[in-house]
Amino acid sequence: LCSGKIYYELDAARKEANADHLSIIRIEQLYPFPAKQLQKILKNYSKDIKLVWVQEEPLNMGAALFVKHWIGDGSLQIISRPSSGVTAEGLTALHKIHQAEIIKEAIQ
Repeated sequence: LCSGKIYYELDAARKEANADHLSIIRIEQLYPFPAKQLQKILKNYSKDIKLVWVQEEPLNMGAALFVKHWIGDGSLQIISRPSSGVTAEGLTALHKIHQAEIIKEAIQ
């Protein structure tokens, strides 16, 4: 699960890794949260799927905790930058390294 432009990076990495077993669901409207639509989509998958929310923002700044609240059962894994007091890392090179780590972890 994700929202925004990270979808395109995840999709490109999934194709590059031939990881056709992975599905990416992009949620663009976070409020009101599309819980019923998401449940309908998830019914197409086995009950033992691993739900993961992927975001490029720090944990405390993106939608991860909001989405986790709506998923509700505690099964949602979150892949993001660690919580931070600033929105940007300050160095483009460091941002690119962390972004690549997020994408790699999500595809594995």
